[in-house]
Amino acid sequence: MSSDSDYQDEYEVEMGVQGEGTQSETLNTATSSQGSVDKFSCPFEMLKKLNAHLLHIARKGVGMCGQLSLEERAKMVRLYNGDMVEKVPEVHGCHVSGTDTPSSSVRINTSSVTGASYEMSELDAFGSSRGKRKVVSSNPVVEMYDTKAREEADDAIGKFFFATGIPFHAARSPYFKEAVAKIAKAGVSYVPPRDTKLRTTILDKNYSKVNLLMEEMRCTCVSHDCSIIMDGWTDIRHHPLINIIVSCREGPYFLRAVDCSGKKKDAEFQFTILRDAIEEVGPANVVQVITDATYVCRAAGKLVEAHYRHIYWTPCCVHAMNNALKDIGKIDWVKNVVADARDVQMFICNHHTSLALFRSFSRKEFLKPMDTRFASYFILLDRMAELQESLQCMVMTSEWSRWDGSKTEQGKKVKAIVVNETFWIDVRYITSIISPVFSVIKYGDSESPSLGEIYECIDSMLGQMKVAVRARDPTLEFYHHHIQPIIERRWEKLNTPLHMAAYGLNPKWYVERPDRVLPVDDEEVSSSSASERNWSTYGWIHSLKRNKLTSKRVEKLVAVHSALHLMDRKTPMYKESPALRWDVDPEDARQVKEAVEALYPMFQEVDNLVALNTSRVLKAYRNARVGTHHFGGSTGYGHNEAGGREALDNAFAEIVSAECALVRPQFFSGTHAITCALYAILRPGDELLAVAGAPYDTLEEVIGIRNTPGHGSLKEFGISYRELPLARDGSVDWDALATAVKPQTKCALIQRSCGYAWRHSLSISDIRRAIKIIKGQSPECVVFVDNCYGEFVESTEPTAVGADIIAGSLIKNPGGTIAPCGGYVAGKEKWVKAAAARLSAPGIGIDSGATPGDIMRLLFQGLFLSPQMVGESIKGSLLVADVMAAEGYKVQPLPRVPRHDIIQAVQLGNRQRLLAFCGAVQRCCPVGSYIKPVAGSTPGYASEVVFADGTFIDGSTSELSCDGPLRDPFSVFCQ
Repeated sequence: MSSDSDYQDEYEVEMGVQGEGTQSETLNTATSSQGSVDKFSCPFEMLKKLNAHLLHIARKGVGMCGQLSLEERAKMVRLYNGDMVEKVPEVHGCHVSGTDTPSSSVRINTSSVTGASYEMSELDAFGSSRGKRKVVSSNPVVEMYDTKAREEADDAIGKFFFATGIPFHAARSPYFKEAVAKIAKAGVSYVPPRDTKLRTTILDKNYSKVNLLMEEMRCTCVSHDCSIIMDGWTDIRHHPLINIIVSCREGPYFLRAVDCSGKKKDAEFQFTILRDAIEEVGPANVVQVITDATYVCRAAGKLVEAHYRHIYWTPCCVHAMNNALKDIGKIDWVKNVVADARDVQMFICNHHTSLALFRSFSRKEFLKPMDTRFASYFILLDRMAELQESLQCMVMTSEWSRWDGSKTEQGKKVKAIVVNETFWIDVRYITSIISPVFSVIKYGDSESPSLGEIYECIDSMLGQMKVAVRARDPTLEFYHHHIQPIIERRWEKLNTPLHMAAYGLNPKWYVERPDRVLPVDDEEVSSSSASERNWSTYGWIHSLKRNKLTSKRVEKLVAVHSALHLMDRKTPMYKESPALRWDVDPEDARQVKEAVEALYPMFQEVDNLVALNTSRVLKAYRNARVGTHHFGGSTGYGHNEAGGREALDNAFAEIVSAECALVRPQFFSGTHAITCALYAILRPGDELLAVAGAPYDTLEEVIGIRNTPGHGSLKEFGISYRELPLARDGSVDWDALATAVKPQTKCALIQRSCGYAWRHSLSISDIRRAIKIIKGQSPECVVFVDNCYGEFVESTEPTAVGADIIAGSLIKNPGGTIAPCGGYVAGKEKWVKAAAARLSAPGIGIDSGATPGDIMRLLFQGLFLSPQMVGESIKGSLLVADVMAAEGYKVQPLPRVPRHDIIQAVQLGNRQRLLAFCGAVQRCCPVGSYIKPVAGSTPGYASEVVFADGTFIDGSTSELSCDGPLRDPFSVFCQ
């Protein structure tokens, strides 16, 4: 008896020869009770008929074979239910499935016609019970619970990802999901395209489609001026290439890459490339072309300016500043320090033993930027300074001494460098000098409009570098002989009339009076970084595994890749789950991780502050003899209150070093508490002086700056108001304050936090200085500090340095994100009791009012935990500043500077970015992550405001939240 495999070979031979053999003859001449059967010649149709003939499948237009023995027919069923199913999975809807067991079956799928499939047992195939069929449902509900098939599909996809090295986050790509859906729709007969078809037909088709889709974006350039960016580089096959990128309102998009092999890259050649790009985009739509500042590029740029009188040539500011860094790095002593740092890094990283030993002392890794990258040696030295303690501890251990590598000449040299304090002083000195240059590079390297800021950035950079040099060289000899000439030489090559024009037309100069001049919406970039970022895309596509691709084909791949990403980022799906930023690997958030590591020393300082402030609170609670009986609620007039109010007031007063405090859930908000205090202090004829610029938006109607007639603003009660504008740098104008207090000035209001203004928050030392100046002019003037967002950010509060009264909200810092409502007033007893009379009524005083339910416990607990919460908020603001500044956005306060409130402001530049930023924060909130924040009118605010506040306590912005008014410069304020 022949085996199944022998039979399969014999069967396949007979199938492959049409017209020969018994089976073909039988098939063509067989008849059945249904009548005669016509002959057919199509090979594919023949296979279908042959299946029906041999397996006794009715209604296929052929008779049932009667010449096969029972044993042969059983083998054939096993054959189709086993091996052949992989070779012939489906023939026009006929799908064979089963196992080799006697109970296996042949399944004929007719779902395309009837929505069901028939299943025949082996007896059906043999003919003994022919005609008895059962219907097997292909209902989607049944298929949905076919877990085995789903697991097999998941495994297959996983193997494809693992074998090809595709990053996991690619599974979130809408294009991957679209491909899977299209394959399912095509059915099991679908055969994936071969690599040849992918690299030719499919690539060409998508390239054509993408070009059509990009026309819409190019039309955007017609109404919104754009920049042409050109930059050259060499690919992995040493082809000299020139990238052409168009930067417009929608973002940068790839236009083309030019292969310059065998061509002279002179000014005329580069001008031709730029001219072709300008003509394609439309000369009327182009404001500037951006290139390197080399002699050839400069000459090509001048040819462009001569040919197109309205188009400017702009050298890349990032290249100019990077060249300035390189020039500084060529100074002899700087070069020696950098060389020593590289020796230390390379020696440790090139030996497994030393690297393992180093990692046992440090949570941070060495950074090894390529020499071709921007500011490579600054990155090296900056990280080296952070690793000083770890490196010094490592080389002093016995493990280092026992290691053979430490006994080599290089090992001894490395140890000598690491233990040399002069080396570390030099490292920090160099980084302090060039850090401002690096900040300008990061700002220019972003895709945000920056042309109008470069002039000011360079000027500010020089000032910061001078301050850094003065710390070690009071005569500034090093600055005047080395630093200043280098920067000025590079600035001369960078500076163009366009920089000055953009600086003068910057919309920020019109923020105070936006109706005076229509701001120019500057969308121009200042560097060729968009083109250089394309290197990575080009290099990724033209990797070692693909280095046989022609330049033209790679250009098509880059164009399709860039265009799909750019267009996808414009869709709402890209900004929402589950496709949220699908092209960004969540495991590769290197920038955030590096920022956290770099901020670790500052985080330790914050932890020390938390410990100190927690000790203050604990001491106050012990002195107030806080007990569980204080947590009970009260009703009605509150006369049955068990002393909780008094204990809380006494503890709070001690914490903030005040004579008296009023901590009550009856305050609606911080604005309500401040208002009660203002009305307690001021009388008709008095003047309120705002020391730190305009007050917070919600106080404008209280004062009468924005007036709702009949609501009883201070101005309606005959109280005048005056404010001192801030100095140009956003700080208090100390010179103006020295003569600001008049005889009628009854109250000087100091707003500690920035509010919705782009200014510095005030430190305790600033407040102490202001109080001294104010009291020096009028000892009777009441100094009132709006303390919102500033509590526990430093180790003391304004009342400890002379403030007469402070006020704030309990759902901000002092509530520890637990207090459900309330506010406070603290300070001199006279003014606190007067504020209590405004909260209640004259004569009722400070000891009345119900606190129902569990509110007292929450107020006590929230206040106790607030130093910890504030500490975490400070860490968050430091991280936001670091990351957003690295992305090129203006931030206030600046990165890595001491904090005086928990607010971190970021200038986003337009409405869309502000809404998108708040939307991203909302999606990360623990409450309401599914909600999309929208802008709207909010009581007390002059402008529309958008809030991302998925918080447990409504309005508790000390939880993960951000908000911002929809007005220039569209800043978001993160807490």
